[in-house]
Amino acid sequence: DDLDQLWEVAAIAHSWGQPPAGKKLGVIAFSGGEGALIADQAAQAGLQMADVSPEFEALVADKLELAGAGNPFDPTGEVITRPENGVAAIEGFVTTNDFDVTLVALNAQSAPTKRGLVDHVLGTLSRPDARVGITYWPIAGLSDGLSEALADFPGPALPGSHRMIAALRAWWDSRPPVGQPPQRAARRLDVPSGRPNYWQARKALSALGVPFAEAELVQERGAGDPQV
Repeated sequence: DDLDQLWEVAAIAHSWGQPPAGKKLGVIAFSGGEGALIADQAAQAGLQMADVSPEFEALVADKLELAGAGNPFDPTGEVITRPENGVAAIEGFVTTNDFDVTLVALNAQSAPTKRGLVDHVLGTLSRPDARVGITYWPIAGLSDGLSEALADFPGPALPGSHRMIAALRAWWDSRPPVGQPPQRAARRLDVPSGRPNYWQARKALSALGVPFAEAELVQERGAGDPQV
């Protein structure tokens, strides 16, 4: 839908490859209000907010006092006040439910402070056996350093849950219809680790045959710099 979505969809495809047949989305939101908004946006995008499993319901009842077991799942402030139990519930959301993709929406209080929320959950969410994406809100003074803390996360990390939902829709829409084979053998995007910038995403998509208008990267140079 816009130029930023170019690299956002590329980041998802780079992390997860071809989309699965199912569109079951699980959402962990550290703000109940944002979780409700994500559910509405997911429905409009044609994604399925699947029910949680009885196993997860039992886990939440055992570990947390304030949170309810649902999708979206809000672990409440207990993820900070009772981090071991909160992190166990977050891990259980990923491992005990049958979601095709799990979206974790961090809030403005998720800045990487010592023993903060990010420290508690990132290790748990860095799982090679699950598709987990993270969203955050870049707010000066509140989320400083968060994008850097997420740079090594193995899944896509995008600024804003609305942008993740839009990118997921476009990624899923790229899957060939049932019964129609792809026109060419699937190839993995050749982009650097982490989140690719615009030019890296452009180069990778061009190699797969995506057409672009002519463009040139212009870099200002000082008077004493050698000509490039």
